Parts: sequence; C-alpha cells; structure tokens
Amino acid sequence: MEAWGLMGHHIQVFIGPREVFAPVFRAAPFVGTVDLAEGMVATPLTDAVIDGLGSEAAAPSRIRAAGERLSAKGPVLYLITDYFGGAGGKEAAGWRDGRLVDAAREGDTVLFDPGARVSDTGFDDIACRTFGWDAGQMVDVFGLLGLGSWRHTDDMAEEVRAPIAQPLGVILAGGQATRMGGGDKGLLQVAGAPILGHVIERLRPQVAKLAINANGDPTRFRDFQLHVLSDSISGFPGPLAGVLAGLDWAAAEGASHIVTAAADTPFFPGDLVVRLQEAAELQDAPIALARTDDGRHPTFGLWPVSLRDDLRAALLDGLRKVVLWTDKHGTAYADFPTVRFDPFFNVNTPEDLAHVRQLLGDT
Repeated sequence: MEAWGLMGHHIQVFIGPREVFAPVFRAAPFVGTVDLAEGMVATPLTDAVIDGLGSEAAAPSRIRAAGERLSAKGPVLYLITDYFGGAGGKEAAGWRDGRLVDAAREGDTVLFDPGARVSDTGFDDIACRTFGWDAGQMVDVFGLLGLGSWRHTDDMAEEVRAPIAQPLGVILAGGQATRMGGGDKGLLQVAGAPILGHVIERLRPQVAKLAINANGDPTRFRDFQLHVLSDSISGFPGPLAGVLAGLDWAAAEGASHIVTAAADTPFFPGDLVVRLQEAAELQDAPIALARTDDGRHPTFGLWPVSLRDDLRAALLDGLRKVVLWTDKHGTAYADFPTVRFDPFFNVNTPEDLAHVRQLLGDT
C-alpha cells in the first residue's frame, strides 16, 4: 500500500493537459483547475460539481458522460481514491476522442462503475495509455503528477484558480402565446407550480444571476423576485428582441455573456450552460445554440455581449428570424440526446400543456 494511503486519502478528479482543460473549466459547474506536474492540470469533482453535471442519471453515469465529452479535445483521466488506515482502493478510467481507453480498479473498495470492462493492469498503465506515455518509464504516475499533495477533494477545491464568471441567465417570456389564446404560458400551473417556476429552478444553479424578459406589466412576475427586462424594440419582433434586452442588461452588469431559455420549456437539461460553453470553445464560435434530433432550438443559446450593437442594428433593419443572424456570425451547436421526449419540448397549445402535465404526473 502506498504511504499516502496509510493516513487517509479521498480525492476525485479529472486530469488532462492544461491546453485541453483550460477553456472547458471556465464553465459551470466546474470550480477550476490546479496545476500538476508534466504539463497536466486537475479539476476537483466535489459533490456540488457532480450534481451540476446535470441529468437524472446516477453519478457514475454523469461522470462517464462528462469524460467522453471532455475527451473530444484531448485525453482525459478520471481518478477516485478512498483510503483510510491502509484499507480502501482507487479506480481510474481514461478517454481519448470520446472513447473509453480502459478502466481499472485497485483495492477492495468499489467506488465507481465506469460501465465498461475493468482492467487488472492498474492505474499507472491506464494513465500511461490515456496520455500516450511509455509505461516502462512511468513507475508511479500518482507520485509523478504530485497528486499526493492533496488528501481530500475539498482541499484541492480550495486551491483552484478562479474560473471565468458564469454567464447571466435570461428567461424569454416575451411571446404573445397566440396558440394558447394569449396570456403568459409560463404562468400556467403544472405539478403545483407555474411552468416558469420549473424553468427558474433548472436555470438558476447554472448562471451567476437571473432575469425574465417580458413585456407589459412586470408586477405579474413579482412572486419570482427577479428583475424583469422589457424589449427595447417595439412591435414584438420575436425572441431576438429578448436576447438584446438581456445583452443590454448584461453589459450594465459587467458580464460578457448571457444564456437564454424559453419560459415554457420545463424539461431542458441541467447541464445546458456548460454544454453550450463547451460547444462554443470547441467549435470556435461566438454563439452556441442547443440542438436535438428534432432540430435547432434557437431560444436556448449562449450570446456574447460584444454582439449586442450588431443585433440592435439588425432588428431595427427588420430582421426577425434568429438563425439568419446567428448564421451570419458563426454558430456552434451543443447536441442533446432525446430519450423519452425532446428535452426542449415546449408548451404551445392546450394539448402540449396536457402532455406536460402527464409527463410530470400532474393528472
């Protein structure tokens, strides 16, 4: 047993090259990175980070999915240790190009099921194959990287370099709801709360600050205790006007980006923001939109404040279709799976409302 295991050790991290991980960990829910040896960095996977990875799947499945996504830009190693008084174990899994390299379990404590074969080659071999190192030259990867400097994930989290601030969130509620007979779709009740309440609950943990874009009397939203932003372009020019209102608000707040979500879509993913930010980074585009098998979802997007004046000019010139403007500037897409239904399913008709209530068990 390694000496560091005798006193107690519990860390859970993703590890990878600095140039691969640096852009990704500007985004929530990751707390940042710490420097390791050999040009590597680690990001601590605290309980809050794992919860923020989204999805209703069990934590191991969320970690596995995150490892697959992150490795699209370079090799990624997952490690968890749990030792006390010389007893315990550690597990590791490595990914390259979105594919599992291998997974290993050492010791008598099962902590993580990577959902694939478990190798008996050990942590060092998994790490070397993940990063392309010569296994014959790497006797102790754990020691080589300096991972013994921390004994707990929370200790590592206290030392991370501060990530770039989360974007602000804007819930788009400025539509006229003509197919529902008018009114605010977000105020319709499902499962004991307004649809807008479900949207707020999903988006609030993912952003630094939250506001609602809506026109008319703002007091009808007073129960949500959020700032209400009205369109600055008259005539209900569509969701881009709400995006512009959010960008103007973000500029006043000193933020660089906003993420928008529709007020009538209660099932959107809990990792929406981080996935949009990853897409923008990996695809080198200023704007990122959500996409499923059903197509693009332009009301769910990441928008830079730097483009607000261009957007204002386009709206004043009569532009109304979102994708005509986004395609002009370059758009990345974050793809989300459809399991039982499209996670961006929204309420447009009374039939849609009945379907949402059924999905939420509100009959």
